[in-house]
Amino acid sequence: MYGLSIITLLVIFVFMIKPFDQLIQLNRKPRSAISKTHLPDVVKTTTLPGARDRNKGYFFDINSLFIFLMVIGIGIALRTIKEWQLTEKRAILAEAGKTNAELSFLKAQINPHFLYNTLNNIYTLCITGNEKAAESILKLSHIMRYVTDEAGADFVSLEGELDCIDDFIALQKIRLGKKITLTYEVIGNPQGHQISPLILMTFIENVFKYGLSNHSETNIVIKIRIEPKLISFYAQNTIFENRNLNNREGLGISNTRQRLEHLYPGKYKLEIDDKNNLFTVNLLLVS
Repeated sequence: MYGLSIITLLVIFVFMIKPFDQLIQLNRKPRSAISKTHLPDVVKTTTLPGARDRNKGYFFDINSLFIFLMVIGIGIALRTIKEWQLTEKRAILAEAGKTNAELSFLKAQINPHFLYNTLNNIYTLCITGNEKAAESILKLSHIMRYVTDEAGADFVSLEGELDCIDDFIALQKIRLGKKITLTYEVIGNPQGHQISPLILMTFIENVFKYGLSNHSETNIVIKIRIEPKLISFYAQNTIFENRNLNNREGLGISNTRQRLEHLYPGKYKLEIDDKNNLFTVNLLLVS
């Protein structure tokens, strides 16, 4: 359809330009004739507009064709640029929609996993008749409210995130034996800082899931340092031979890596190693 329109426009354009071209030629001929009036042998003739020499074929105006092609070329270029801009805009919108869908999916995987582990801990307190079971349920209520109301956003206040972590660690302390030493420190002022919700919780959960033993002495270290433009997280626990280390790089950490790529592109550094019989996590976030 577009090609047919160009051909039709070409025909119309040539036939519209041709009379003007003939008029220009007509205006030029009298001047030439006047300049030669002193030659008596010259017979001056004037070609009327629209007249054509029958001995000659139809003259195709190359100037008209050139102008037409130039106009069409500019039109095609403008249309191509517009289509390219529309295509690029659609691609950006599609990528943004895909990113949001992926983030929602990752959060949907993390939140149930987090709550499942916490409920298991409280269940243990209940069946053992621990007097702190009621307090634990209250703390879980605070965590669930945070997860339900706050964790749906891409970023939340660091203060709220630390309150959730405090409640979670308080729940874990209840079941810690005498052979376990826990060091938990938060250094710096969290006011004015934001962080992706539950981004640290995966690592904290793993510390308690894989770093506890009822038979061996062990140390658990969790440190969060807050600087004006940087949040640093450090976690370390002992590795036990009967634990499957491959599980440490399972769904939770994999999802956390993806969330970091989406929400902190070029603004984070994550290092995980298991040297010296210790599992260590170092995470830096530019805030």
